[in-house]
Amino acid sequence: MNVFELCRNLERKDLRPCYALVGGEHFLLREARRTICKTVVGDGHADAAVVEYTGDATLQEVLDELRTPSFFSSKKAVIVEDAAAFVSEHAKALVRYLKSPASFSCLVLILDKLDKRSALAKAVQALGGGVECGAISKGQLPGWIVRRASEYGKRIGRDAAELLVDHVGRDMAELDAQLANLASLVSAERTISIEHVRELVSDKRKRPIYELTDAVGKRQPGEALKVIEKLLLQNEPATKIIAVLAGENARMWGALRMLRRGKNPDEVGRALGVRPFLVNGLVQRTRRFSESDLSRNHRLLLKADIDSKTGASEQSSLLERLVIQLCN
Repeated sequence: MNVFELCRNLERKDLRPCYALVGGEHFLLREARRTICKTVVGDGHADAAVVEYTGDATLQEVLDELRTPSFFSSKKAVIVEDAAAFVSEHAKALVRYLKSPASFSCLVLILDKLDKRSALAKAVQALGGGVECGAISKGQLPGWIVRRASEYGKRIGRDAAELLVDHVGRDMAELDAQLANLASLVSAERTISIEHVRELVSDKRKRPIYELTDAVGKRQPGEALKVIEKLLLQNEPATKIIAVLAGENARMWGALRMLRRGKNPDEVGRALGVRPFLVNGLVQRTRRFSESDLSRNHRLLLKADIDSKTGASEQSSLLERLVIQLCN
């Protein structure tokens, strides 16, 4: 299934004991992971219900966590990031576990590739947990935008969606952030028109929210706090601010991996769907962070996203604490 089918299933609380999120589209991976965690957490707290490991985790610690109930939540998600090496080494043991998985746990494996012919892929698929998170074509993006707008309580015409893609490019995280901006811009209006898109595009470079990603990317907490104050005075929703920061973190993480594989900035920009005049800035910001920094920031943003939607923290203090942590 794709991510959109996963989201529809989880809206019905149809949570499976294992998911393999497979592909290289960072936005879709993040969206799938976020939706699974949101379903698991429910009214509970993210710290109690979500346990994360990297690919160098041992099999025993992951299995022990899966088989140990949470004292604070009825369900838990056990996530293994960059799971290719973990899966390669422990595939047989994972297949054995999936024959009788813990009823209160959800194992989430996140990886670039998984051979569909493998025993593990077949076991995950039998449980209904295979999720494709590969990039979608530019021609499919307007249709995705039309569907995505409904999640913000809005409608958008095909012509307006196509214009948004033309101006933003194929970066799904950026497209989603701009769609959130448009939903805020039109306020009480039900439909996002092509005129609204033109207005947003012309104003985009002036919006303080982009000053925030720049300040965080330069690891300047003082500047980031000033922008947060400005955004809060403009009544920007915390959820939108976090979504923009998460999209930028995903782009930097993807860029860092490609740069380490010897890709040049132009290749990075094309792969991530970043417009040419923005690529150099992305690369400069990326080089200020290590992979462990970006992995940590991913976890911080996931927790902040959940807390902002469950009322676990007051919005201004949550955002201020978040940007300080992201810059450190």
